[in-house]
Amino acid sequence: MRRGDSVDVSPWRPAACAFVMLLLSACARTGPPASSSLTASSSSSTAGRASVTASPSPTLPEGTRVEEESGEPIGVTSIDGRTWFGLNGTGEVRTGAGAKVAVGSHPLRLTAAADGGAWVSVFGDSELVRLSATGAVLRRVPLSGGGRPEGVVGSVSDLWVVDERADDLVRLDPDTGAERQRTRVGSGPRLLTLGASKVWVTAYDDGTVTAVDRTSGAAGPSRKGVCRGPQGVVVARGLVWVACTVEHVVVALEPTGLAEVASLQLRDADAVAATGDHVFAVGQSGPVVLTIDASTHAVVRRSTLGMHQAVGDGNV
Repeated sequence: MRRGDSVDVSPWRPAACAFVMLLLSACARTGPPASSSLTASSSSSTAGRASVTASPSPTLPEGTRVEEESGEPIGVTSIDGRTWFGLNGTGEVRTGAGAKVAVGSHPLRLTAAADGGAWVSVFGDSELVRLSATGAVLRRVPLSGGGRPEGVVGSVSDLWVVDERADDLVRLDPDTGAERQRTRVGSGPRLLTLGASKVWVTAYDDGTVTAVDRTSGAAGPSRKGVCRGPQGVVVARGLVWVACTVEHVVVALEPTGLAEVASLQLRDADAVAATGDHVFAVGQSGPVVLTIDASTHAVVRRSTLGMHQAVGDGNV
Protein backbone atom coordinates (compact mmCIF):
# COMPACT_ATOMS: atom_id res chain seq x y z
CA MET A 1 0.00 0.00 0.00
CA ARG A 2 1.11 3.53 -0.65
CA ARG A 3 1.14 6.17 2.00
CA GLY A 4 -1.19 9.11 2.31
CA ASP A 5 -4.50 10.12 3.79
CA SER A 6 -6.46 8.38 1.03
CA VAL A 7 -6.42 4.66 0.43
CA ASP A 8 -4.59 3.81 -2.80
CA VAL A 9 -5.51 0.37 -4.05
CA SER A 10 -4.43 0.83 -7.67
CA PRO A 11 -1.96 -2.11 -7.63
CA TRP A 12 -4.83 -4.50 -6.80
CA ARG A 13 -7.47 -3.76 -9.46
CA PRO A 14 -7.32 -6.64 -11.98
CA ALA A 15 -10.69 -8.25 -12.62
CA ALA A 16 -9.72 -11.78 -11.72
CA CYS A 17 -7.22 -13.38 -9.38
CA ALA A 18 -5.39 -16.65 -9.04
CA PHE A 19 -4.10 -18.44 -5.99
CA VAL A 20 -1.34 -21.03 -5.71
CA MET A 21 -2.00 -22.82 -2.42
CA LEU A 22 0.72 -22.10 0.17
CA LEU A 23 2.99 -20.59 -2.48
CA LEU A 24 1.39 -17.57 -4.09
CA SER A 25 -1.66 -15.40 -3.90
CA ALA A 26 -1.91 -12.57 -6.33
CA CYS A 27 -4.19 -10.67 -8.67
CA ALA A 28 -4.09 -11.69 -12.32
CA ARG A 29 -6.27 -12.72 -15.20
CA THR A 30 -6.34 -16.45 -15.54
CA GLY A 31 -4.42 -18.40 -18.14
CA PRO A 32 -3.08 -21.91 -18.58
CA PRO A 33 -0.55 -22.88 -15.88
CA ALA A 34 2.98 -23.33 -17.08
CA SER A 35 6.39 -23.88 -15.57
CA SER A 36 10.04 -23.82 -16.40
CA SER A 37 13.09 -25.48 -14.94
CA LEU A 38 16.29 -23.57 -14.39
CA THR A 39 19.40 -23.84 -16.49
CA ALA A 40 22.58 -22.47 -14.99
CA SER A 41 23.35 -19.01 -16.29
CA SER A 42 24.53 -15.70 -15.03
CA SER A 43 24.54 -12.35 -16.76
CA SER A 44 24.34 -8.71 -15.86
CA SER A 45 20.93 -7.03 -16.06
CA THR A 46 21.20 -4.88 -12.97
CA ALA A 47 24.52 -3.25 -12.28
CA GLY A 48 26.66 -5.41 -10.05
CA ARG A 49 24.05 -8.17 -9.72
CA ALA A 50 23.79 -11.67 -11.20
CA SER A 51 20.83 -12.83 -13.25
CA VAL A 52 19.36 -16.24 -14.01
CA THR A 53 17.68 -17.63 -17.10
CA ALA A 54 15.45 -20.64 -17.60
CA SER A 55 14.38 -23.16 -20.22
CA PRO A 56 10.71 -24.07 -20.68
CA SER A 57 9.05 -27.07 -19.02
CA PRO A 58 5.37 -28.02 -19.50
CA THR A 59 4.23 -28.51 -15.90
CA LEU A 60 4.27 -26.94 -12.47
CA PRO A 61 6.07 -28.84 -9.70
CA GLU A 62 4.26 -31.92 -8.46
CA GLY A 63 1.83 -31.11 -5.66
CA THR A 64 1.22 -27.51 -6.74
CA ARG A 65 -2.41 -26.52 -6.35
CA VAL A 66 -3.87 -23.58 -8.26
CA GLU A 67 -7.21 -21.95 -7.52
CA GLU A 68 -8.95 -18.98 -9.09
CA GLU A 69 -10.37 -16.54 -6.57
CA SER A 70 -12.15 -13.25 -7.21
CA GLY A 71 -11.88 -10.39 -4.75
CA GLU A 72 -8.16 -9.65 -5.13
CA PRO A 73 -6.44 -12.06 -2.70
CA ILE A 74 -3.36 -10.57 -1.06
CA GLY A 75 -2.28 -11.70 2.41
CA VAL A 76 -2.00 -15.48 2.85
CA THR A 77 -1.06 -17.66 5.80
CA SER A 78 -1.32 -21.28 6.89
CA ILE A 79 -3.23 -21.95 10.12
CA ASP A 80 -3.43 -25.52 11.42
CA GLY A 81 -2.58 -26.82 7.96
CA ARG A 82 -5.25 -24.78 6.18
CA THR A 83 -4.82 -21.69 4.07
CA TRP A 84 -6.42 -18.38 5.01
CA PHE A 85 -6.18 -15.24 2.88
CA GLY A 86 -7.46 -11.70 2.70
CA LEU A 87 -9.61 -10.43 -0.16
CA ASN A 88 -8.58 -6.82 -0.60
CA GLY A 89 -11.26 -5.98 -3.15
CA THR A 90 -14.25 -7.28 -1.20
CA GLY A 91 -13.10 -6.52 2.35
CA GLU A 92 -13.23 -10.15 3.39
CA VAL A 93 -11.07 -12.96 4.73
CA ARG A 94 -11.46 -16.48 3.41
CA THR A 95 -10.90 -18.92 6.25
CA GLY A 96 -9.29 -22.32 6.01
CA ALA A 97 -12.76 -23.87 5.87
CA GLY A 98 -13.70 -21.73 2.87
CA ALA A 99 -16.02 -19.31 4.66
CA LYS A 100 -15.81 -15.63 3.74
CA VAL A 101 -15.92 -13.15 6.62
CA ALA A 102 -16.34 -9.38 6.24
CA VAL A 103 -13.57 -7.60 8.14
CA GLY A 104 -13.45 -4.05 6.72
CA SER A 105 -11.83 -1.88 4.08
CA HIS A 106 -8.80 -3.39 2.33
CA PRO A 107 -7.56 -6.30 4.46
CA LEU A 108 -3.91 -6.87 3.58
CA ARG A 109 -1.98 -9.36 5.76
CA LEU A 110 -2.75 -12.17 8.17
CA THR A 111 -0.92 -14.02 10.91
CA ALA A 112 -1.98 -17.00 13.01
CA ALA A 113 -3.35 -16.40 16.51
CA ALA A 114 -2.78 -18.73 19.46
CA ASP A 115 -6.18 -20.48 19.34
CA GLY A 116 -6.20 -21.27 15.62
CA GLY A 117 -7.73 -17.97 14.55
CA ALA A 118 -6.01 -15.02 12.91
CA TRP A 119 -5.07 -11.36 13.22
CA VAL A 120 -5.73 -9.31 10.07
CA SER A 121 -4.33 -5.89 9.17
CA VAL A 122 -7.22 -3.86 7.74
CA PHE A 123 -5.44 -1.00 6.01
CA GLY A 124 -8.41 1.11 5.02
CA ASP A 125 -9.94 1.13 8.50
CA SER A 126 -6.63 1.70 10.36
CA GLU A 127 -7.19 -1.32 12.57
CA LEU A 128 -6.32 -4.91 13.33
CA VAL A 129 -9.12 -7.46 13.41
CA ARG A 130 -8.99 -10.61 15.52
CA LEU A 131 -10.80 -13.62 14.07
CA SER A 132 -11.62 -16.87 15.86
CA ALA A 133 -10.80 -20.29 14.43
CA THR A 134 -14.28 -20.35 12.88
CA GLY A 135 -13.94 -16.85 11.43
CA ALA A 136 -16.00 -14.92 13.98
CA VAL A 137 -14.85 -11.34 14.60
CA LEU A 138 -13.67 -11.28 18.22
CA ARG A 139 -12.00 -7.88 18.48
CA ARG A 140 -11.18 -4.73 16.54
CA VAL A 141 -8.05 -2.83 17.56
CA PRO A 142 -7.52 0.64 16.04
CA LEU A 143 -3.94 1.78 15.56
CA SER A 144 -3.21 4.98 17.46
CA GLY A 145 -3.05 8.17 15.42
CA GLY A 146 -5.00 6.67 12.53
CA GLY A 147 -2.06 4.47 11.56
CA ARG A 148 -2.05 2.32 8.44
CA PRO A 149 -1.38 -1.34 9.34
CA GLU A 150 0.45 -3.35 6.70
CA GLY A 151 2.63 -6.38 7.49
CA VAL A 152 1.72 -8.31 10.64
CA VAL A 153 3.32 -11.29 12.38
CA GLY A 154 2.69 -12.91 15.74
CA SER A 155 4.32 -15.12 18.35
CA VAL A 156 3.15 -16.57 21.66
CA SER A 157 4.33 -13.47 23.54
CA ASP A 158 3.91 -10.62 21.04
CA LEU A 159 2.05 -9.32 18.02
CA TRP A 160 4.00 -7.08 15.65
CA VAL A 161 2.52 -4.83 12.97
CA VAL A 162 4.01 -2.29 10.57
CA ASP A 163 2.40 1.16 10.78
CA GLU A 164 3.10 2.42 7.28
CA ARG A 165 1.85 5.96 7.96
CA ALA A 166 3.98 6.51 11.07
CA ASP A 167 7.08 4.63 9.80
CA ASP A 168 6.93 2.52 12.96
CA LEU A 169 7.06 -1.10 14.00
CA VAL A 170 4.39 -1.53 16.67
CA ARG A 171 4.51 -4.23 19.36
CA LEU A 172 1.13 -5.33 20.74
CA ASP A 173 -0.25 -7.76 23.30
CA PRO A 174 -1.27 -10.87 21.28
CA ASP A 175 -4.35 -11.49 23.43
CA THR A 176 -5.83 -8.00 23.77
CA GLY A 177 -4.14 -6.03 21.01
CA ALA A 178 -3.03 -3.36 23.53
CA GLU A 179 -0.05 -1.36 22.28
CA ARG A 180 3.19 -2.03 24.16
CA GLN A 181 5.93 -0.29 22.20
CA ARG A 182 6.82 1.59 19.03
CA THR A 183 10.15 1.61 17.18
CA ARG A 184 10.94 3.92 14.26
CA VAL A 185 12.12 2.08 11.16
CA GLY A 186 12.73 3.28 7.58
CA SER A 187 10.48 5.40 5.39
CA GLY A 188 7.41 3.62 4.05
CA PRO A 189 7.76 0.30 5.89
CA ARG A 190 5.91 -2.63 4.35
CA LEU A 191 6.61 -6.17 5.50
CA LEU A 192 8.35 -8.01 8.32
CA THR A 193 9.46 -11.41 9.56
CA LEU A 194 10.48 -12.94 12.88
CA GLY A 195 14.03 -14.12 13.49
CA ALA A 196 15.25 -15.91 16.59
CA SER A 197 15.87 -12.69 18.52
CA LYS A 198 14.90 -9.90 16.12
CA VAL A 199 12.07 -8.67 13.94
CA TRP A 200 13.24 -7.74 10.45
CA VAL A 201 11.40 -4.92 8.64
CA THR A 202 11.66 -3.63 5.08
CA ALA A 203 10.97 0.00 4.15
CA TYR A 204 9.93 0.46 0.53
CA ASP A 205 10.51 4.19 0.10
CA ASP A 206 14.13 4.53 1.21
CA GLY A 207 15.31 0.94 0.73
CA THR A 208 15.98 0.36 4.42
CA VAL A 209 16.17 -3.01 6.16
CA THR A 210 16.01 -2.77 9.96
CA ALA A 211 16.31 -5.31 12.75
CA VAL A 212 14.39 -4.67 15.99
CA ASP A 213 15.23 -6.57 19.15
CA ARG A 214 12.24 -8.69 20.17
CA THR A 215 12.85 -8.06 23.88
CA SER A 216 14.05 -4.47 24.20
CA GLY A 217 12.55 -2.98 21.04
CA ALA A 218 15.90 -1.38 20.18
CA ALA A 219 16.58 -0.91 16.47
CA GLY A 220 19.75 -2.23 14.86
CA PRO A 221 21.42 -3.16 12.72
CA SER A 222 19.77 -0.99 10.10
CA ARG A 223 20.94 -0.20 6.60
CA LYS A 224 19.46 2.36 4.24
CA GLY A 225 19.60 1.83 0.49
CA VAL A 226 19.88 -1.95 0.57
CA CYS A 227 18.00 -1.96 -2.72
CA ARG A 228 15.16 -0.15 -4.45
CA GLY A 229 11.70 -1.12 -3.27
CA PRO A 230 12.32 -3.85 -0.67
CA GLN A 231 9.17 -5.71 0.35
CA GLY A 232 9.11 -9.40 1.28
CA VAL A 233 11.65 -10.54 3.87
CA VAL A 234 12.50 -13.89 5.48
CA VAL A 235 15.34 -15.40 7.51
CA ALA A 236 16.84 -18.65 6.24
CA ARG A 237 20.13 -20.43 6.90
CA GLY A 238 21.52 -17.51 8.87
CA LEU A 239 20.84 -14.93 6.17
CA VAL A 240 18.16 -12.27 5.67
CA TRP A 241 16.51 -12.64 2.26
CA VAL A 242 14.76 -9.61 0.75
CA ALA A 243 12.65 -9.22 -2.39
CA CYS A 244 13.42 -5.90 -4.11
CA THR A 245 10.51 -5.01 -6.39
CA VAL A 246 11.83 -1.93 -8.17
CA GLU A 247 15.33 -3.36 -8.63
CA HIS A 248 14.03 -6.77 -9.82
CA VAL A 249 16.28 -8.81 -7.54
CA VAL A 250 16.22 -11.03 -4.49
CA VAL A 251 19.17 -10.36 -2.18
CA ALA A 252 20.64 -12.29 0.74
CA LEU A 253 22.16 -10.23 3.54
CA GLU A 254 24.40 -11.27 6.42
CA PRO A 255 22.59 -10.29 9.64
CA THR A 256 25.34 -8.39 11.48
CA GLY A 257 26.09 -5.51 9.13
CA LEU A 258 23.55 -6.33 6.37
CA ALA A 259 26.24 -6.71 3.73
CA GLU A 260 25.03 -8.35 0.54
CA VAL A 261 26.06 -12.00 0.21
CA ALA A 262 24.08 -13.06 -2.85
CA SER A 263 21.76 -11.59 -5.47
CA LEU A 264 19.42 -13.24 -7.97
CA GLN A 265 17.48 -11.55 -10.73
CA LEU A 266 13.67 -11.83 -10.54
CA ARG A 267 11.50 -9.37 -12.41
CA ASP A 268 9.16 -7.49 -10.05
CA ALA A 269 10.37 -9.52 -7.06
CA ASP A 270 7.71 -9.18 -4.40
CA ALA A 271 7.56 -11.82 -1.67
CA VAL A 272 9.79 -14.44 -0.06
CA ALA A 273 9.25 -17.39 2.28
CA ALA A 274 11.40 -20.24 3.55
CA THR A 275 10.88 -23.88 4.42
CA GLY A 276 13.77 -26.11 5.48
CA ASP A 277 16.65 -25.66 3.06
CA HIS A 278 14.80 -23.58 0.48
CA VAL A 279 13.72 -19.99 -0.06
CA PHE A 280 10.71 -19.31 -2.30
CA ALA A 281 10.59 -15.95 -4.09
CA VAL A 282 7.62 -14.57 -6.02
CA GLY A 283 7.92 -12.26 -9.02
CA GLN A 284 4.84 -10.33 -10.13
CA SER A 285 5.50 -10.81 -13.85
CA GLY A 286 4.50 -14.27 -15.01
CA PRO A 287 3.88 -14.68 -12.11
CA VAL A 288 7.05 -16.61 -11.27
CA VAL A 289 8.13 -18.56 -8.19
CA LEU A 290 11.86 -19.20 -7.76
CA THR A 291 12.98 -22.06 -5.52
CA ILE A 292 16.39 -21.16 -4.11
CA ASP A 293 18.81 -23.39 -2.24
CA ALA A 294 19.33 -21.41 0.96
CA SER A 295 22.82 -22.82 1.51
CA THR A 296 24.33 -22.46 -1.96
CA HIS A 297 22.15 -19.50 -3.04
CA ALA A 298 21.50 -21.25 -6.36
CA VAL A 299 18.11 -21.25 -8.07
CA VAL A 300 17.01 -24.88 -8.38
CA ARG A 301 13.62 -24.32 -9.99
CA ARG A 302 11.73 -21.56 -11.76
CA SER A 303 7.96 -22.07 -11.91
CA THR A 304 5.77 -19.84 -14.06
CA LEU A 305 1.98 -19.68 -13.94
CA GLY A 306 1.83 -18.22 -17.44
CA MET A 307 -1.01 -15.74 -16.81
CA HIS A 308 -1.89 -12.94 -19.18
CA GLN A 309 -1.34 -10.12 -16.72
CA ALA A 310 1.30 -9.46 -14.10
CA VAL A 311 0.13 -9.88 -10.53
CA GLY A 312 -0.65 -6.87 -8.40
CA ASP A 313 0.77 -8.29 -5.20
CA GLY A 314 2.41 -11.60 -4.35
CA ASN A 315 2.59 -13.44 -1.06
CA VAL A 316 4.04 -16.71 0.08
